[in-house]
Amino acid sequence: MLQLPQPPSNRGWLRFDGSRLPELRGTCYLSLGRTDLAERALTDALQSGLTLRREAAVVTDLALLGLKRQDPDQVAAYAGTAVSIARQTGSAVVIRKLQGLQQHLSRTPAHPRIRQLTADIHALSTLT
Repeated sequence: MLQLPQPPSNRGWLRFDGSRLPELRGTCYLSLGRTDLAERALTDALQSGLTLRREAAVVTDLALLGLKRQDPDQVAAYAGTAVSIARQTGSAVVIRKLQGLQQHLSRTPAHPRIRQLTADIHALSTLT
């Protein structure tokens, strides 16, 4: 086994370190349909002091989880947080993540909070 004289540096173009594992694990579990494991990993990720952009990605995934559970209140709460972050930061990455969520929102039954959320995301789309 190769022994490195010091811990490896993360100064290159690859901006990954172990702190991203909970959010990535949650996203993977969500795509696999393992909502119970996804929720646990994503809520753990929220507790780890994320940047605003990473927080927006996590809460958008939690909103998608709410869609899978057919819980419009969960969708609106988490997606509303992501919309607020998008307004605050103007981040195109966050807006694109919300646009991905919006595609799923169009397949849900009409709910006042979901309709408002769809309008809010649409309004953000004009910023990019």
